[in-house]
Amino acid sequence: MSNQTIYWAHFNAEQEWQDASFAKLPAVLFSKNTLPIALLDEVYRPDGNSGIALTLVPQDPVLTEFHQSLGLNFHRESVFESIEQWLSAGQPNWPDLFSRSDTVITEGVKYSLKLLSCSPQKPYSVIPGALQEKFSSNKTANLSTIININSKSFITELCQQAGIPCEGIVVRNAQQLNAALNQQKFPFIIKEPFGVSGKGSIIIKDSSSLQQVERYLLKQIDKGQKLDILVQPWFEKELDFSSQWIIDEQGKQHLLGLSLIKNKGLKFIGVTALPAEIESLVKDSQYFFYIKKLLNCIHQQGYVGPLGIDSMLLVDGSIYPIVEVNARETMGSIAQRWFNALGKAQSLTLAQWDITYHQPINFKLLLAELKQQNCLFDKRDYSGILPLATTSMQLPFNNGQQKKGRWYQIHSSRYDRSDLARQLDIALNKQGASLL
Repeated sequence: MSNQTIYWAHFNAEQEWQDASFAKLPAVLFSKNTLPIALLDEVYRPDGNSGIALTLVPQDPVLTEFHQSLGLNFHRESVFESIEQWLSAGQPNWPDLFSRSDTVITEGVKYSLKLLSCSPQKPYSVIPGALQEKFSSNKTANLSTIININSKSFITELCQQAGIPCEGIVVRNAQQLNAALNQQKFPFIIKEPFGVSGKGSIIIKDSSSLQQVERYLLKQIDKGQKLDILVQPWFEKELDFSSQWIIDEQGKQHLLGLSLIKNKGLKFIGVTALPAEIESLVKDSQYFFYIKKLLNCIHQQGYVGPLGIDSMLLVDGSIYPIVEVNARETMGSIAQRWFNALGKAQSLTLAQWDITYHQPINFKLLLAELKQQNCLFDKRDYSGILPLATTSMQLPFNNGQQKKGRWYQIHSSRYDRSDLARQLDIALNKQGASLL
C-alpha cells in the first residue's frame, strides 16, 4: 500500500451533518434534472504533484493527457473502473462507501477502502464513517466538533461571546422566532445551520414572505420538529472574499491565501486571488485581529485542520470579518492548488457553470472545437479555457432524458467571464449541450 497522501472529496458534507429532527426552511424548486454531486470530486487535486487523487470514477483520458501536456502531473486512482460500473453499483457516494449500506462491493471498493486505511488522507471534508479507525490513520478533530464549527448558529454565538463582530440572532423556539423575525428591517436573511452556495438560506424582502416562512416553520414545530436557525440583517456589500487557513495540532495558524469570491445571488460561480488594492484594505482593517481571535476560539473547541472564513467588503468601505466558517477545504483552497501548479497564483480565475446535455459529452470533440475557436488554454500566454473536469457531463442516457452537469475551468483573470461563456456555449451547442 502507498504511503502517499490520498486526496478524496465529498462535496455535500453539509447534508451528512444535518440533523433530520430540525425544522427546514422552504426549499427553492429546482429542475428535476439533478446534478450528480458525487462526480464533482474530479476537481479536487493534491497539493503539488505528490499524492494520489482518489475519485469515484476515472477521469476521461483525453483530459488527463491534456493536463499532462501542461505539466499538471499527479497520480489518479478511481474506486470504480468506469461510469457504467459506478451506475451498476447504485451510484454510491463517499458516505455510501464508508457505511457499505447500499453499495455493491467490488474489488475497486475493497482496494480503495484498504488504501485509505493505510495511508494519510486529506479529504475535502470529514464525514461520518471516514473517521473510523479502519478507514483512516489521520489525527482529526472529533466529528461533533467539526459539525459544531461548521454550524452558522454555533459560530455566531462563539463570535458574540468572544466580542468578535458577527451580527445575527440564533432562534431555537417559537417565541424567539416571532420576536426575531418581527424586529428585522427588510430585507433580511434566514439561514439553516448548514448549507452551501445559497442552499438552506432565504432572503425575506417583505411582510408577505415573512409570514409565509414563519407559518412554514411553526407547522414543523407543531409536529415536533426542533428549531435552530439564524436570522441576520442584509448587508449592502461591494464584494465577497475569503481567507483559507490550517490550524495545526499545536494551535498554530497558517494562512494559505486570500480569495475574491464571485457569486450570482447566493450561488458560488468563481474564485480568484484577492486584488492587491482590496488586500491592502483588509490588512489596514482589524480583519486579521478578529480572524486570529476566532481561530484561537475554534482551536480551543478542539478543532484542527483546514478551514475557510467567508467575509465581505461593504459598500461603505468597511470590512465585515465573519459571515460564516467552513471547517473543511473550500473552492478557494482548491483554486489555489491549481493556480500554484500553473505558476500564476495571482492572475488566474477558477469558474464554474451548470450545463444541460442530451448525450454524453465527447470531450475529444469539445477540445477540438475550443481549439478551433482559438479559446483553448495556452500556457505560453495563459490565454483561453483550461477545462478541469468532465465526468458529471458524461453519464449515459435512458430514453433521451436531459441531464445536468457542471463545468469547471481555469482562465486568465484578464478575460471577461461572459465572453468566455459565449465561446464555451458555442462549443457545447455542437453536441446538443448548453450552459444554464
